[in-house]
Amino acid sequence: MEEAVLPLDLGASSCKGGLYSPHGDCLTVGFAEYAVSRAASNIVEQDPQHYLEAAQAVVMELTKTAAAREISIAAIGLTTQTPTLIFCDELGAALAPAIIWQDTRAGSEQMWLLNNTTAEQRRRWLGLDLDIGAASIIPKLLWMKNWEPSLWAAMRWILQPKDYVIHALTGQFVTDRWCALGLANVDTGEVDEELLNLLGKSLSPCPRVLSAHATAGEVSLEAARKWSIPVRTRVCVGLDDGMSGILATGALHNDNRGFVIAGTSEVVGVSHQASERVNGLLRSPGNILAVHLGLELHYGPTQAGAGCLEWLGKILNKSNHEMTAMLKSRGVERPSSILFQPYLYGERAPYWNHKLCARFEGLRAEHDSVDLVHAVLQGVALQERLILELAERGRPVDMVALGGGAARSEEWNQIRADILQRKLLVIADSEVSLRGAAMVAWGHPLGLAGESWLKGKQVDPNTAHAGSSNDLMRRFEIGADDDA
Repeated sequence: MEEAVLPLDLGASSCKGGLYSPHGDCLTVGFAEYAVSRAASNIVEQDPQHYLEAAQAVVMELTKTAAAREISIAAIGLTTQTPTLIFCDELGAALAPAIIWQDTRAGSEQMWLLNNTTAEQRRRWLGLDLDIGAASIIPKLLWMKNWEPSLWAAMRWILQPKDYVIHALTGQFVTDRWCALGLANVDTGEVDEELLNLLGKSLSPCPRVLSAHATAGEVSLEAARKWSIPVRTRVCVGLDDGMSGILATGALHNDNRGFVIAGTSEVVGVSHQASERVNGLLRSPGNILAVHLGLELHYGPTQAGAGCLEWLGKILNKSNHEMTAMLKSRGVERPSSILFQPYLYGERAPYWNHKLCARFEGLRAEHDSVDLVHAVLQGVALQERLILELAERGRPVDMVALGGGAARSEEWNQIRADILQRKLLVIADSEVSLRGAAMVAWGHPLGLAGESWLKGKQVDPNTAHAGSSNDLMRRFEIGADDDA
């Protein structure tokens, strides 16, 4: 029988899944949506049960397709939104709604942490320099300890969505090093004793930390019956959606490769040989994926992305597709003079400031809804350029690999290229996080199955717009610096 792996991507709004051949062919895909609860502007939650229901529905759909096409499932791979925290009891049952990565309720705890601990302490806890924002893991845990003491006392495990699904499939409590980042030391996989004392815990709430490529366990008999998947199917530990998407862009296969993973929010950065961390950005060690090319990733996750377009769509009563179609019908000949700061939810990299606000500058009566759409798409691209230029460290990249659900629009991609003033390589399979999870499940972190895993289409910038793009960038940086 033909073999395929079945990766699952537990994203911000849905679970996506697919069947991938050993050569990188996507044979079929499926997805199931779930809701996001916003009780207040800074409180953003999801029901953990919805992760299981969506994942189960996708797996059952894909295994039915696999059986009809006589495809044998070699392994299940996983990737996840992060940091999204599920507070579980000793048996792995969720005790409360999951606090997702957009949640910034822990602003007071963030400030307390910054004022009462040193950078050296936090470096010792986590194994590397890490900017602390209100959306970071430790402030959220301190919030839970302070405001939900009964729940905190009953809590044994902190799982992220993919780890929660892994437990449902195998009964094992495991995670990968990068999903554990912000709680466990990235080198040892252990939670520092001093941090445990701060959290008031005697036992580490972090699951056992394994390599992303390791086997978390095998599908149990109970899960096999419920999920319609063969018992003892191998389940891979997997990794977070940002790192999984970066893997599928080829950034870990090419020195000085830029990348943008475009979704509800984004991950933007550059691969380098070993170098110092840039303030405001993350740096992944070269061994994070057991890749032996000596490349590190210097990058930043944002709060801005397609979520900004969705916000505008609610106001205009239009879908994302309808809004990008509006641009296509009119034609986008040059950058917009309207400047949009895309900080609807504050911002992570490079500011780590949940109090930043979105704004339009240069808006006039003659502008219409199409101009607003153009400005929003352009504002997201300007945030990408801001992070990219920091990550480049004065060594501009020649190519930026682009993937993710928000990379499907040709109009938006041309706006990106013109604002970045760099060539884009738009990955053919836009579901790069899912694709990266498939690569990990097949055991191909270096793309050893061939270049078929990394195919894409090039989009060139219009160099005639370089001056306008540079002027916009100067205005963009000044406005953000004022707020920061």
